Amino acid sequence: TFVGHISCTGKLQENETFLLDGKVEALDAELDFGSKISFNARGEILITNYIEMAEQQLDLSILPVIFPELDGISLHVNAKTTGDYTYYRNSGKGSMEITLSDGSLSWPEKQLEADSIHFTFSLPNFPALVSDSQVIRFKNFKYGKIEVESGRFGYRMYSPTVWFIDNTTLNWCGGKIRGESMRLSPENRRTRITLHADRLKLSELLHQIGIGTDSGGTGTISGTIPAIISKEEGIVFRDAYLYSTPGEEGRIELIPSQTVLDSTEGSIESALAVDALKNFSYSWVKIGLNTQDETLTAKFEMDGKPADELYYSVGKDGIVRSKNPVKFKGIKLDVSFNLPLNETLFLFTE
Repeated sequence: TFVGHISCTGKLQENETFLLDGKVEALDAELDFGSKISFNARGEILITNYIEMAEQQLDLSILPVIFPELDGISLHVNAKTTGDYTYYRNSGKGSMEITLSDGSLSWPEKQLEADSIHFTFSLPNFPALVSDSQVIRFKNFKYGKIEVESGRFGYRMYSPTVWFIDNTTLNWCGGKIRGESMRLSPENRRTRITLHADRLKLSELLHQIGIGTDSGGTGTISGTIPAIISKEEGIVFRDAYLYSTPGEEGRIELIPSQTVLDSTEGSIESALAVDALKNFSYSWVKIGLNTQDETLTAKFEMDGKPADELYYSVGKDGIVRSKNPVKFKGIKLDVSFNLPLNETLFLFTE
């Protein structure tokens, strides 16, 4: 049960000015408020109001009780707020600002967590529900296998139902992701976003999308990741592509995931690719990402040389298994892996 307490006192002074001071106690925090009502010589009313809360830690343990769908979530955050509103001559104007800092989130059931969350929201021309450009920051964001070291993005509210997101920067996989501006509105059933990747570590990316662990590889990739967000489908990738820097060679030492090993059954091309990638030096690499229903398809195109001998040979009938190991001087790999999203990206679709 949500428990809060409001107390206030009022006083009418001799000059017919009325003063009101009060306090709201809830979420283990205290917020002060007050009002002053007076009249000028013409009998016109002047009302000034304020709210103020010094920085305090909020007790948010009540949230899962109020919203059962948040069962299992743990939230901790410090908050402070200030606000004022003046009414005079049939018009009013004020401002309000809320700051949340040192926030942390943990939701084991959804494999979701983050810390160092900082958020500021202000309405400089209240009661107009329009905000200036503001920033949200966070660190150590984890969502399933996805791990973002830190991130920030700007936002602006044009109305309670129309928001504008810009200046998105994520430190991910040892590189950076930068997002183009986008508009969020209930009128848009499908919101398109475009992310630009800059020098992501290939070894980190392979791990986080569920391909496997790269035990000692080198190399970075960059590219563009278009995506569509919708309530029905969650996040959908369409024709995302990542590629190595021209002239920059790299190496992969892949320990494939069980999902990838299972996907090689019945496909000798996939089996050759997986065995080659266990120790593979490449001159260039390109990765394409697409999602369909509950599957993430990662298409690899690589040109390079496996360091170890492989039990395959290539003849007029194509690739066949060989009893004797073969040393490949060079090979071009072109293979796709289908990965269940519930083993790679844990995305909300409800």
